[in-house]
Amino acid sequence: MDAAPKKLLVVFALSVFLPAVALAVLAYGSVARERRALTAERAGALTATGARIRRGLSSALEELRRTEEERPWFHYNALYFEPDQIGKGLSYQLSPLADGNAHPLVETWSHFQIDPAGSVSSPTPPRQSIAQTAQIRRNEPVDEAASPRPPADAQKDALARSARNVEQVQEKVLPRVRTAQQLVVQDGKGRFPEEFARNFRQWTNRKGAVANQQSEESVRDIIEGKKQTFENDLPEEEILSVEVSSLRFEELPDFGIYAYRYVDAPNETGGYGGQPVLRFVQGFRLDLDHIRGTLFPALVAADLDPAGAKVSLVPALESVPAGVAWEEPVPQLPGYRIVVEDTEPGWVGERVARLSFLLIGIAALLLLVIAGGLSFTLRAVRQEVRLARRKSDFVAAVTHELRTPLTGIKMYADMLKAGWVKDEETRDDYVGFMAAETDRLARLVNRVLDFARTERGETAVGLVDLAEPILEVERDFGPWMREKGFTLEVDLATKRPAVANADAVKQILLNLLENAVKYAPDATDRTIRVAVRDAADGIDISVIDRGPGVPEEERERIFAEFYRPGEELTREAPGAGLGLALVRRLAESMGGSVEVGDTPGGGATFRVHLQIGV
Repeated sequence: MDAAPKKLLVVFALSVFLPAVALAVLAYGSVARERRALTAERAGALTATGARIRRGLSSALEELRRTEEERPWFHYNALYFEPDQIGKGLSYQLSPLADGNAHPLVETWSHFQIDPAGSVSSPTPPRQSIAQTAQIRRNEPVDEAASPRPPADAQKDALARSARNVEQVQEKVLPRVRTAQQLVVQDGKGRFPEEFARNFRQWTNRKGAVANQQSEESVRDIIEGKKQTFENDLPEEEILSVEVSSLRFEELPDFGIYAYRYVDAPNETGGYGGQPVLRFVQGFRLDLDHIRGTLFPALVAADLDPAGAKVSLVPALESVPAGVAWEEPVPQLPGYRIVVEDTEPGWVGERVARLSFLLIGIAALLLLVIAGGLSFTLRAVRQEVRLARRKSDFVAAVTHELRTPLTGIKMYADMLKAGWVKDEETRDDYVGFMAAETDRLARLVNRVLDFARTERGETAVGLVDLAEPILEVERDFGPWMREKGFTLEVDLATKRPAVANADAVKQILLNLLENAVKYAPDATDRTIRVAVRDAADGIDISVIDRGPGVPEEERERIFAEFYRPGEELTREAPGAGLGLALVRRLAESMGGSVEVGDTPGGGATFRVHLQIGV
């Protein structure tokens, strides 16, 4: 391989390899950036979902906190007295908590109150069950006959649940709040433990304070019809303040999450050891079944985004799967946290894979285009290199072809001019040689001109009787061939006209016959035949020789411009490499074709196919 093609090959390889590396680096960087962006986007979406649901749950619980913090302290009594009532005969009212429907987030019948003596009570269930509730609180057997109307099954269940709640508060809540409840002195009113961030003030009059503090003692008497009003002879309606702490949520094992507050009220009855300030503890238990089964699923359904996210409310001690995307505790639900899982961990990978496939496809397409373009360019350059080499060979061959006859012509002309040739016969030989060499030069020049003419497409065609140009060639070229020792035979087996140009047909035959003479100087059979035969779709003109033939691998290349087999400096046959190229162009300009094959017994057969006239 020559140096130039090697350099072209190296340039071609680098031209494909370097863009491939650059595209691979760019694609890898793009995929990595997209993976990071999608991962951050996915994590952000999952985090935002968890945060929104957490805010929604916290908001619902904070609304409950505000509602219960505003609830009057005396609503935790089974019967209560409205402090703004005026008159000596004061009627008691049933607590609004008695029906068990205080709030959907509060467990039914779970409100409780711990008095300064440490006794636990609960706002009673429906009115007709107040007596049974009072008996349960005093651990007395339930006397259903004491009630005006026997409770239905639902009311019995409510009584039982209220009683169980009182027992559980007595067992689990009281030990936790009792110490803080007893630390009340005269100047300590409204000073609650530090974890209660705020305190509130509710107002009452002296009659209301006494009536509400005695309401628990009046329950049974009122149900039995013995007492329905509160009578007192208090001289004045002094306005008193009751200090109420904020509501605190806390978790207890085997009890759940409960909320409670402290209430500091003036001791207007003189009971409970005569302490000037009485501290009550009031609270309720959260309905975790409702929160986890209704409220939380509704929040999740409203805010679940993106697809593939799973949001759960789980106990803090419960283990969660590895790879949780986000988790945060809920301050209003101590012991619980919100967990967000990604149920589609391959979400990012799938999108990155699609992007990678797209980038790989684009890169492959670009590389294919680059490789195709460079391959086409390399082929074109190589063809130009070969064409330049052939043109160089052509120039060398034409120069050689011109120099040889010109040298001979000049030499004989100089001899004749100088008068060195005295003999008439010798002078005639010299003149004949000069004429022959001049004809040779004319043929060479005409061949170049004919080749140029075919490139410009200047061949005019019509219906031609092939016998005329073939016989003219035999007449004009036959003597020259006989001088070279060859015999020309013509076989006209058809007289149908062909679509051709007479001059082009003669030029084709002259080039083929000259080639046959040139390349078969050592042939034993020196007969060259020109045969005209009918073909299936036209007429074939064949030039048949008995020379060395044309190797199969050369049969296409010999028709290329300026192509000559072998090396230029060692080639024995003269020529410029235009003869067969001119034959092909002339044949194609007339709508025909040319091919070469073997002659049976040895030699080459050049067959020119022409169309027939209609």
